[in-house]
Amino acid sequence: MVKIINPKVFDLEIKKLDLKEEKITGIFNNEIIINIKNIELDECIFNNLTMSDQKLNKASVLDTTINNSNLTNSSFNDSAIHRVIFNECNLVGIDFSGSSLSNVEFKNCKMTYSNFSFAKLKNVRFINSELEKSSFNETSFKDIDFDECNLNESEFIDTNLNKLDLSNCKIEGIIVNPNNVRGLTVNMYQAVDLALLLGIKIK
Repeated sequence: MVKIINPKVFDLEIKKLDLKEEKITGIFNNEIIINIKNIELDECIFNNLTMSDQKLNKASVLDTTINNSNLTNSSFNDSAIHRVIFNECNLVGIDFSGSSLSNVEFKNCKMTYSNFSFAKLKNVRFINSELEKSSFNETSFKDIDFDECNLNESEFIDTNLNKLDLSNCKIEGIIVNPNNVRGLTVNMYQAVDLALLLGIKIK
C-alpha cells in the first residue's frame, strides 16, 4: 500500500471565511463558497462544505482535509494539491486536469466523470470511491493505489499503467492503449475482459 504524508494542521482557530483573502487558513463548518479565484488554502479543515460549479484554476491546496463536502463540477485546473484528504465527498465531474497531486487521499468519494488528464499524481490513494467514466489520459502515475474502486468505462489513454494494481477494482469497459498495459496487475476474470478489449481472441 502506498504511504502518504498526512496534512499538517496545528492549533487552528475558527475564523470567518473572507473570500477576498488570497490565503485562507482555519476550520470551517457548513460553509457555502462562491466565486473563488487564485486562492491558496493552507492548513484548513472543511466540514460539510458546499462549493459546486466553481473554478479554482491555478489554486494551491496544502495540508487540508475536506470532509462530507460537495465540490461537484468544480475545476482545479493546473493547481497544486499537496497533503490533502478528501473524505466522503461528492466530487462528481471534478476537474484536476494539468494539476500536480502528491500525498493525496480520496476516501469513500463519488467521483464519476472526474478528470485527471495531463495531471501528475504521486503518492495518491483512491479508496472505495466511484470513478466510473473518469479520464486519466496522458496522466503521470507514481506510487498510486486504487483500492475497491469502480473504474468502469474510465479512460487511460497514453498513460503508463506499469506497477498499477487494479485487481480488486471494477474495470469493465475501460479504455487503454495496448502498449501501456505492461506491468498492470489484474485478476484472472479481469484479464479475460481486458484481452477482449485489446482485440485478443480467447478460445
